[in-house]
Amino acid sequence: RYSFSQFLHDHVKENDVLQVKGPLGRFILKDDRKSPLALLAAGIGITPFISMAMTALENNRSRPVLLFYQATTPDQAA
Repeated sequence: RYSFSQFLHDHVKENDVLQVKGPLGRFILKDDRKSPLALLAAGIGITPFISMAMTALENNRSRPVLLFYQATTPDQAA
């Protein structure tokens, strides 16, 4: 199990700048085969991200895809 906070701790250094957007605009996966894809979801919000991650992997196996999912209790998990 790899949490988003652990990812930040391992990969983001002091004074790094993160750009976080969303949700806005059209909710589709851009065909950007060079950029890594990071998806953050919680609860039932995981539903569209599963499809997006699978599509990204099917179209380009070399593109890094990270899916972070959080549910506080098993009852909250999709």
